[in-house]
Amino acid sequence: MHQPPCNSLHVSFHCPHPFLHACWMGWNVDVYRRITSARSKCRQMKSGRHPPAHAMAQSNACAVATCPSAQTTLRGQLVFRRRVSRKLVFYELELQEAEGGSHGIELCIKAGDEMSEMQVKVFRDRLRLGDVVVVDGAMEECGRTLRVKDVAVVQGWKETHPHEHFVPRRILQPNVKEDKIDQQVETKGAGLCKFFLNTGRCSSGETCKFLHVNGAIEKQAFLQQRMERKTALSDNPHKSEAKSKRKRAKVFVDWLVDTYGSSRLSMGTGVLDVAGGRGNLAFELFTVRGIPCTTIDPREQKFTRRQRSTLSSVSAAATRGAPPYLQRLFNSTLWLDDKYKALLQNCSICIGMHPDEATENIVDFSLLYKKPFAVVPCCVFPALFPERSLHGKHVVTHDDFVEFLALKSGASIDHLKFCGLSKVVYMLCTEKEEVSGTDEVPQEGINSKTVKCQCG
Repeated sequence: MHQPPCNSLHVSFHCPHPFLHACWMGWNVDVYRRITSARSKCRQMKSGRHPPAHAMAQSNACAVATCPSAQTTLRGQLVFRRRVSRKLVFYELELQEAEGGSHGIELCIKAGDEMSEMQVKVFRDRLRLGDVVVVDGAMEECGRTLRVKDVAVVQGWKETHPHEHFVPRRILQPNVKEDKIDQQVETKGAGLCKFFLNTGRCSSGETCKFLHVNGAIEKQAFLQQRMERKTALSDNPHKSEAKSKRKRAKVFVDWLVDTYGSSRLSMGTGVLDVAGGRGNLAFELFTVRGIPCTTIDPREQKFTRRQRSTLSSVSAAATRGAPPYLQRLFNSTLWLDDKYKALLQNCSICIGMHPDEATENIVDFSLLYKKPFAVVPCCVFPALFPERSLHGKHVVTHDDFVEFLALKSGASIDHLKFCGLSKVVYMLCTEKEEVSGTDEVPQEGINSKTVKCQCG
């Protein structure tokens, strides 16, 4: 296969795209880059856009001034780590007595010309806080940071302290950038990139207008501030005693039992949990409390670690097993399916916790078969449902969606005691009650509350 010499600049491309042609010819990518770089320089020279000699000399002088100094070898203990990204991580090395007492130095392990990203990962996985190491590298001009080239672990912390956890500590003063991070974290609305905090990645990269920090303390402070802001803006009357989102399934089930009663929920084929996802509601109802419940969701059933632990334990909940699961879409096709007619039409109530696109279907099903329902709306999906209208305007916001569902069904609205979107739209009427229009119907034997029903 033909391969041009590295110093050749006269290349005839027969493909509209030069890089594709280079790949087709089997050239090395580095050869192609050298050719295109040389061509670019030639074009700059011909057009007069090349930098003048004094500018190039100044640039070279700056490059020399910022270059690291000669090779340095240090020995000490790793006492602190600050990971910035997969390609960059900092350590603080506490020098031993022979190296100058208790002061320390900052180690910089960075992927670049002298170290690959894989080497950075190897060092990151191998080094542990508390280890005594010998480091080879080049000291930068600031005298604070050592650019690492190689690290050897002399004595591991786990070897000498097998049952003791090393407590990280800082021995260096934070630099200017870290001071800026601390100031922003202490300020409400910290200006931190939530994507980078949660995943360690940001699609905007260096162009992101928010600050990229990667640390447990910064993340905890950011989450705490965001929780405080949401709580302050929330109209939930229970916000002072609101539970975390992890407990929302239990909070919702507690509300269902208090509102409808366990005996009412256990009637017929029991509760229908629509778009239940992992089945947290059904698990709390069926496995934990013994109330019949079936989850209907198009996704495959999966259990959380806590649920698997409960099912494998020796308890009354474990003997009940996992709740029934129907992997289907909850729509009119399912409602008219004779195979599931008894299950659906004999249910005691239809519920949904953040059921996404199935939210309005729960209300429509309950109105069609005169069933009570309780749904906690979440996403609105205005583009998928352009026909929704409230007071002559398109339903776009969450509050509008809640009001739309309540007006459509004549149902009531309540707040659940957990953080986030906690408004529940519910109806207490039963299939045996004959209701019409907007007459107020007392719900005897269920709850002393009175609601306006439009079930038929």
